[in-house]
Amino acid sequence: MPITGTVKVDRRTKDLVKRLQPGDIAVICHADLDQVAAADLVARKVAAVINARPSITGKYPNLGPQTLLSANIVLVDNVGEDIMNLQPDSTVTIA
Repeated sequence: MPITGTVKVDRRTKDLVKRLQPGDIAVICHADLDQVAAADLVARKVAAVINARPSITGKYPNLGPQTLLSANIVLVDNVGEDIMNLQPDSTVTIA
């Protein structure tokens, strides 16, 4: 099922969550997405998260991705740094 929302972009997840509204699509650049950051994204009720980097690198166990998925938030992972060039506040659809 496609997800459409307003894009909010920031390399620092903790800065981004301050600007997120329910239904936004968060675009982050966060290797090894930690549970605290993921919980902040869940609390903001985002529709989806697009991560430029791998949410799990294997360096250490982390529960961030599971936290998002448990909240039924779509995670599109490791899409590359070019995603950070998306125009903020534009509307995108994840198919």
